[in-house]
Amino acid sequence: MQRDMYSFMCPNCASTILNMLDYESLMVLRPDLGLFTIACPACSAKTSMLRPIPPTLRDDVHAAAAEVHAGMGRKLDA
Repeated sequence: MQRDMYSFMCPNCASTILNMLDYESLMVLRPDLGLFTIACPACSAKTSMLRPIPPTLRDDVHAAAAEVHAGMGRKLDA
């Protein structure tokens, strides 16, 4: 059911259900917002969309940011 929350029809072929959790790439713009790129297995079109980062991905995104010393992965001193 959780996957259904992040599913949508391919905007190119409209014959395949795509899911944000199966993203090909993700550019994190804020801790809660990202630019997702998803490839359609039916028509091979790539779709990019600006969407909130699903809570199920936030820990992975935070860990990846910390690994490369990106802003989201650092604790900033106040």
